Amino acid sequence: LEQLKKQGFTPAPRETEADHTGQIQTLDRQLKTRVYLAIVPSSASSSTNAQQWSFPTVRVNDDETLLSAAKRSITSSIGTKLEFWTPSNCPLGVQLTPYEEEEEEEDSEYFGTKTFFIKVQLDDEGTIEENENVVQDWGWLTKEEMTEKVAVEQGEENSKFYHYLL
Repeated sequence: LEQLKKQGFTPAPRETEADHTGQIQTLDRQLKTRVYLAIVPSSASSSTNAQQWSFPTVRVNDDETLLSAAKRSITSSIGTKLEFWTPSNCPLGVQLTPYEEEEEEEDSEYFGTKTFFIKVQLDDEGTIEENENVVQDWGWLTKEEMTEKVAVEQGEENSKFYHYLL
């Protein structure tokens, strides 16, 4: 590196224009750390009325594996033009959320929702197709940004889960 500097080479900065302007809808930001695709579901697609930052999620169909559902959640949220791959079939974690009393059905065998987190990595940049029926907003967030948004919207307890998951 020292030899290159002597020849007039200047390394590119690790802070970009997107970092300075706060633009989160580009991968050209936060180059020093990992970023994660997070969405705010639209009210039409959300199972709750609250629009909160989260990872893309879907209900798993009876004939579907968790991995297939994870892939479907991405394509149904942000389109099919992103190329990605999954390094494992095994979930990174699971979050159990008990139903509120008004959500519980009398004869239901379920007492809450289970959200499985599966690692999916971007293979090539690609482009995101905004599906306004499914996604109200989206962005590439760092661990700290995601944890902070979850803490504000869902409470400190839930933010700890994201802090240790990511």
